[in-house]
Amino acid sequence: MSIKSVILLLSIPFFIQVTGLSQPCLPNGIVFTTQAQLDSFQIIYPNCTEIQGDVEINGSDIIDLSGLSSLMALGGKLTISHNNILTSLIGINNINSIGGNIIIHSNDSLESLSGLSNLNFIGGYLSIGYNPKLQSLSGLNNLVFIMGGLGILGNLGLTSLFGLNNLDSIGEALLIAHNDNLTDLTGFNNLSYIGKYIELNSNDGLTNLAGLEKVTYIKEHLIIYGNDSLKSLSGLDNLDSIGGYISIPKNRVLKSLSGLNNMTLIGGYLEIWDNDSLKSLDGLNKLTYINGRLNIVGNNALTNLSGLDSLIYIGGSLNIGVNIGTGNSALKNLSGLSKLKYIDGSINIEFNPSLTSLSGLGNIEANTITDLIIENNVSLTECAVKSICDYLLSPNGTVSIQTNSNGCNSQAEVKDSCIVVGISEAYSDKVVSFYPNPVKRVVCISNNNSNKVNEVCFYNQLGQRVLHKTRLTHSIDVSMLQKGMYIIELHLEETIIREKLIIE
Repeated sequence: MSIKSVILLLSIPFFIQVTGLSQPCLPNGIVFTTQAQLDSFQIIYPNCTEIQGDVEINGSDIIDLSGLSSLMALGGKLTISHNNILTSLIGINNINSIGGNIIIHSNDSLESLSGLSNLNFIGGYLSIGYNPKLQSLSGLNNLVFIMGGLGILGNLGLTSLFGLNNLDSIGEALLIAHNDNLTDLTGFNNLSYIGKYIELNSNDGLTNLAGLEKVTYIKEHLIIYGNDSLKSLSGLDNLDSIGGYISIPKNRVLKSLSGLNNMTLIGGYLEIWDNDSLKSLDGLNKLTYINGRLNIVGNNALTNLSGLDSLIYIGGSLNIGVNIGTGNSALKNLSGLSKLKYIDGSINIEFNPSLTSLSGLGNIEANTITDLIIENNVSLTECAVKSICDYLLSPNGTVSIQTNSNGCNSQAEVKDSCIVVGISEAYSDKVVSFYPNPVKRVVCISNNNSNKVNEVCFYNQLGQRVLHKTRLTHSIDVSMLQKGMYIIELHLEETIIREKLIIE
């Protein structure tokens, strides 16, 4: 072999190194537990710019990550945890994508995420938790997309989310919990898409939700739980619909729901409970449709339901107070629900000691109510509103009315009140009449005051509609019905009349 050939062969490794040719390495990943391992990484793997497997950095003496400065990408998960003296992530500045999750947890001295400044893509979730000296998220300034979720948990020194200013999409959930010095969510100013849900839980310094202004839709649910300084929901002002439920419990100084001003549709249920300072539901004024139940429970400063003025439909039960200790102690009336027309479930009104009237429920279509539970409202005297009276004539399910005040203390008392106030049977002899009663074959209808009868329905004693007529003459053949007692229901232009009819 010639000298020239030897020189050429000897020069190949040097040529590869200086020209930066590289190859992936470590398909099974690597764990660093000492500073010495980090410092020797480029010596052992001189051409590696991408670790294909998971990387874990966990060591009591680790203080410097510059041994990983050759890395440009990770194919798996990155875990940086329980590093007692690590203060920053400087040293991994050249990584621009991570295929799996990033977990940055329990690093007692970590003050900054500097070192992630080139990161723009995360293929899994990002979890930043329990780093007591971390004050901001600066260092994530180029991060645009997280394919999984984002969790920011228990960072007691965190005062700001600055550093996430360019993040526009989170593929799954956003969870922010137990960050007691975080006052708002400024830093999320470009965030517009969240693939699953938002949960804001027990951030005791959080006063508002500023920073979420670009979020218009949430696919699943929104939970705002136990944030002891939260005064309003401002920041959610452009949120107009949500695919799942909204749960707002135990925010002790929350006074209103302002911030939800553009919300029109909730695909699941809405529950608002144990918010001791909540005086109004203002902020929900555009809400028209709730596909699940509505729970208003244990809000002890709430005096009425003003704020729900546009609500037309509830796709589940209406629960105003439920059990002992969970009533709404200051609630006096249900005004605010006057436009509510359809409810696909039960009405449960229980343990509201200041409630005096069911006024506000009068426009609900009675045949959309299943069970009716009105119990333990010690001041409640006015139950004879149209929807309740109509329902009691032909109940669709269980009825329990008890332990309220006089006039609402039993089903019989409420039915008597319905007649006294002119709802139900009291209309019949003044407006329209029918005869004979009892009847064997044909019932005749007389319009005493020229009131047009648009339709007539017959209900059996189980509340089932057994005959319905819309093309009316002055007589209706009822011979096909079995003998017994029925309710005849006459729909006039402006009212509905019901009376008992016996078929022999």
